[in-house]
Amino acid sequence: MPRILPLCLLLLPFVITSCTRPSDVLDNSETSIHSWSATLRLTTEQWASHRIPDTYFRQVLKAADEELSQQRQKLAKVPSLDTDRASLELQLIDLHQHVTVLNEALERSDREAARSAVPPDRNSAS
Repeated sequence: MPRILPLCLLLLPFVITSCTRPSDVLDNSETSIHSWSATLRLTTEQWASHRIPDTYFRQVLKAADEELSQQRQKLAKVPSLDTDRASLELQLIDLHQHVTVLNEALERSDREAARSAVPPDRNSAS
């Protein structure tokens, strides 16, 4: 038993840092939502105004899609009783729908449809 104690003490920092608190997940999801909303508004306007190429816009949309999917997976691990989780899940779903519509507009080269699919400014709602 005495030999186990030093080992446990040695491993304790790794165990503590590997555990993610639900509040951290919620904060990270909220930050990601605000950041991606702003990024999508800016890049959509730039693309719609012919200031960035299709390839760059496609890459931004792909990165947004991947990150939003990861955020949804992380959020799913937060206890479902947390009311912030439900709100953030809805915001992630909504933002993901904007990404889908923007991808469709990009494939059709429909800049006006892209402008109308810009996600809302989530910072002003806070």
